[in-house]
Amino acid sequence: MERIAVCSAVISLLFLISCPSAFAGERHGFSIKVFTSPGDQFWINSVIIEGTHEVMLVDAQLTKTNAERALQEIRETKKPLSIIYITHEHADHFLGLEVFREAYPRVRIIANSSIVDRINEVYQDKIDKWQKILGSGATSRVVAIERFDGNFIRFESSRIEILQHIQGDTDENTMLWIPGKRVLIAGDVVVNNMHVYTADTDSKARLLALERGAKANLNALKQ
Repeated sequence: MERIAVCSAVISLLFLISCPSAFAGERHGFSIKVFTSPGDQFWINSVIIEGTHEVMLVDAQLTKTNAERALQEIRETKKPLSIIYITHEHADHFLGLEVFREAYPRVRIIANSSIVDRINEVYQDKIDKWQKILGSGATSRVVAIERFDGNFIRFESSRIEILQHIQGDTDENTMLWIPGKRVLIAGDVVVNNMHVYTADTDSKARLLALERGAKANLNALKQ
């Protein structure tokens, strides 16, 4: 399978820095749930952040089938989906967007400019490829992603920090940090029991990405 089938087998997308009380939800006004795709051998993770009045989703799955399963988890909250954040360019994180856009036409879908540009370059090609492989289980249309280059996302009363330009399975990964809960949503940067897929970059590019990311995120944390 292509690179995304390898890199998407990332089991530790949500990494708790402190104790599991970050999941308590009621005490902090929101709860966090990780949806891991069953049955397709890719183990793709999406993070559902449920607030008091609305829901945020991080990463949108590969297949239509599993995007619909994640959608059902969101519908069970009885709250609207207001934001979808895409952590990086690989198709297992954005091809399912069609399902969520159809269910919530007003949802805001965002990623940083570099990631949006990379996604737009390959979006239709990925649709065509996965339709041949998955048939009716694949999504069928491009969904616009808004360029968002801020350092944080305001979700209800919470400020969710965006850590950018990080080397993971690409040289342009992002992560989300929720300071009050000490929760890091790490995308395909933190992995468990497997090698990170780095074939998209060479050693020089990976070093450059690490240096750039460290500088950018240090500056962000100082603000």
